Amino acid sequence: MRYNPGIISEIAKNWNIYLKGGYTLIDAIKYSQSRHYTAKFNRKCILLIDDLEQGISPEVAIKRFTGIFPDFFINLFITGVISGNLDLILEELSRFYSWEQEEKDQIKSKLYYPAIIIAIFFFLLTFIIFYLLPEFSILYDALELKMNNIIYLLIESGRFIRLNFFFLILIIILIFISVYLILFRFNKLEYLKLKIPIYKKIVYWLAFNRFFMSLAIQISSGIEIGQAIKIASEVSGHPLIKKRTSNISEDISKGENLIESLRRWLKLEDRIYNLLIAGERSGGIVESLEFSAELYRHNLVYYIKRINQLVEPVILIILTVMIGSLAYLLLSPIWSIFGNGFLQF
Repeated sequence: MRYNPGIISEIAKNWNIYLKGGYTLIDAIKYSQSRHYTAKFNRKCILLIDDLEQGISPEVAIKRFTGIFPDFFINLFITGVISGNLDLILEELSRFYSWEQEEKDQIKSKLYYPAIIIAIFFFLLTFIIFYLLPEFSILYDALELKMNNIIYLLIESGRFIRLNFFFLILIIILIFISVYLILFRFNKLEYLKLKIPIYKKIVYWLAFNRFFMSLAIQISSGIEIGQAIKIASEVSGHPLIKKRTSNISEDISKGENLIESLRRWLKLEDRIYNLLIAGERSGGIVESLEFSAELYRHNLVYYIKRINQLVEPVILIILTVMIGSLAYLLLSPIWSIFGNGFLQF
């Protein structure tokens, strides 16, 4: 089953409800199996149920779902079983993945409109190249009109693309795959993507949002802070956070303050640092971590909203200029006929 926050949240919620209702974990798993999420998930459920019925401990049996459930889910599940707070852990996991799904849906909804505008742009471009330009080429020949250089270049370019369309697409795909494999092989893909200005900010805020939220859940669940930092860094998915995990863990092992270490190695903003310090001093570190995650989420949503507001007029201006310029270039030779007195009665 492909990692889907909404489905993971639903599974955790169902298991939590069953356990709180006095049912066994096997009953909860059987219910999830009846939901038929995927064939692979069902097969894993059967194996997990068999393991539990044979007396294998849940913290060992749950590893059957490695590759189906995220490592964060499995690690917290194991912690819940060992600590005897599995129902509370499942409730927190359900809340976390539900929150992540809402975040994912919100980001998608903000990107729909610019995506539609861009799709219209490429549709019009395709229409011009494959239909409009050939028709005008025929018209120019029929009227024995001389094309200007720009129109001639556009028509010839369109003819070349039409005649070699599939070959050009194949070359583009091969180049894309080659570059991707080279970057992936040398572990440069993530770092290269982080050089893209807009993408860099989105990934940054999303990563810190996940980092702080997962860290809050783990601390509230009683997970040892060093392990919690390591798991949270993996959940974040950000190369910088992953890279600095060992430095933060080393500071903590030396007895240094967690918040100070986070500020030093992750370059926290002053407002986030002050918020975390206030939470630590008041005994509300979990709440301050959750609020910090919410601030990063707010930044992310606001930034995407601003991008939408900027992208819309920019694309519309480009479309207007492109279509207007093309119309002028295509029709000016025809208008010149009337200017020269052709077709006068």
